[in-house]
Amino acid sequence: MNTGEALVAAILANSEDDTPRLVFADWLEENDNPEWAEFIRLQVWLARQHEYHGDHEACVVAFRREKELAKQLIVPLWEGEQPEDAPSLGVEYDRGFPHAIICTSADWMRWSANIIACNPIRQVTLTTEPEWNCTRDKVEYAFQGNGMYWLEGEDEPHLFTGRELDAAMRPIEDISLTLLRLRWPGIEFTRMDLTRMDSDDMMTRR
Repeated sequence: MNTGEALVAAILANSEDDTPRLVFADWLEENDNPEWAEFIRLQVWLARQHEYHGDHEACVVAFRREKELAKQLIVPLWEGEQPEDAPSLGVEYDRGFPHAIICTSADWMRWSANIIACNPIRQVTLTTEPEWNCTRDKVEYAFQGNGMYWLEGEDEPHLFTGRELDAAMRPIEDISLTLLRLRWPGIEFTRMDLTRMDSDDMMTRR
């Protein structure tokens, strides 16, 4: 693991702390990537201004610069080299790193391990319905014991206890999203109606 990878690992281990991000920004600047370094520092500063109600005019200038950098920057989304068949994803940045993406359920099932290996992803918006090999009756029955379910495209089953399902589905709102949240704790899953997608959405296609 080189220095850059070690710094990213520190960010992933403590994604709420700004310090590892700012240390990484210093490293980026020293290693010929000043634009990404500026982007991290700018978003960290903006987040703090929002929290502490900072100077409005300075924030407006910073927001403009943030948009400029977001359009021109290529922040690595993939672990290692980007795969040739990698899909186009909608990406939203938080303090210099991708933290929310928009993708199809099939793309998430296939590429999630690669994406979350180097990004502090906290939100995933799916544009298609996930496919499961279980029914609502099976999920409800699992409250009384253990339920084992497969995610489409994965080789191994994942065991969810009745207690976990009971906590996650109270009330039962959406089986697909519930199972996704159980499979990837710490990530919020939602679905998007593409017909209502705002053309001015800040998500950047990558």
